[in-house]
Amino acid sequence: MIFDTSKTEPRSGKIFLIDHPDGLRIKELRREIDGSWVLGSRNADKRRYPDERVDPEHASRLKIHGEFVYRQGG
Repeated sequence: MIFDTSKTEPRSGKIFLIDHPDGLRIKELRREIDGSWVLGSRNADKRRYPDERVDPEHASRLKIHGEFVYRQGG
């Protein structure tokens, strides 16, 4: 996977490499109407990979390492 490390500002509908207390995660960000962010997985197994909500007051703590650009293979 390739990430553009110059793109570190969250954008709704884009996939990012994000620093998480449990380690690095690849998540799609979705902005909610109340200003919160949802860190979503495109994996259908939501029990194993549930969406995570980040409240507006904690959104500035999101550490984004880059935006997803390319993936090769299966």
